Amino acid sequence: MTSEERAELRSFLPKMERRRLRERFVTNHQHARDNDRPYVLYKRLSKQELCELREQVRQANKQLVLSKMLKTPAQIEYEDQFLSKLAEMNDLNHQMVIVTIQESAMESMAAADQKVTPAAQESASARVSP
Repeated sequence: MTSEERAELRSFLPKMERRRLRERFVTNHQHARDNDRPYVLYKRLSKQELCELREQVRQANKQLVLSKMLKTPAQIEYEDQFLSKLAEMNDLNHQMVIVTIQESAMESMAAADQKVTPAAQESASARVSP
């Protein structure tokens, strides 16, 4: 839809409706500026979901090894222990887990340009914190 078509449609709207649209447009642009901040998703993960998450991390680590972007064994071990501890904590007190997905458009573009360095791969991967 071109800007002329939008202007024509807007001309049929009442004045209050136009004001609401303008306010929504401004707030949407303010939110767009904040898009480089990490997106935080609050979700209670079940034991099954945590096991799947741990398996996804293991598969990602295997892929890194196969593509010669090696993580140190200590990093892999730490991630595995962290996810195991997270599963135990979730079983004990059913607390809410915060999953932070940290991938902005700039990171994904940089990763595509550089054939994904290990640091860029790490920052673009999903991070989990208790």
